[in-house]
Amino acid sequence: MLFIILAISKRKNLILSVVAESLPNLKSGALRDFEKILKSWGLFWEFKINKTDRTYSYTTDIFDDNGHKIGENTNLIEFFSVEGEGSRLGSRRTHLYVNEADMIKFETFIEISGRTSEFTILDYNPRRKFWAHKELIGQSHVDYLVLNFTDNEYIPANEKKSILWYKKKADEGSKYFLNKWRVLGLGLL
Repeated sequence: MLFIILAISKRKNLILSVVAESLPNLKSGALRDFEKILKSWGLFWEFKINKTDRTYSYTTDIFDDNGHKIGENTNLIEFFSVEGEGSRLGSRRTHLYVNEADMIKFETFIEISGRTSEFTILDYNPRRKFWAHKELIGQSHVDYLVLNFTDNEYIPANEKKSILWYKKKADEGSKYFLNKWRVLGLGLL
């Protein structure tokens, strides 16, 4: 959502990269969610879409003080996987979103985040500790948020029902469902 808002803002020459470990994960996760949000906001057809390159361009006109058009600005949202695409690691961007960061190598993260000029967002399911816990969380330049299903206003009703069922089973004493509730319900390791 944030990348869509940035892309349609008056900010100029933004390159917003959304990255996942593999192309199948990217297509079935972040890319599918992105297109669903674009459609629900009525913005899907406002973007020039290149399905081959997985890029979404948003162009606005630029006007002078007298209201005359003097040019255009295009902001770009690109989607790519880091698996087998080493050449993409060197590209520069203004913003980076790493989907399921626990699935990529720390060295890969360092390469792509080091070429990001404004900010980076990571998401992951708290299945286990990984490099972010050791290398990032607790650093003065890092904001760390724990979010869970209650923070997702778009969660499908059936998915919410399943998570609440995990809580019920955990409250009944199931260690298996206690872990599922901690991870999927509370967003904890």
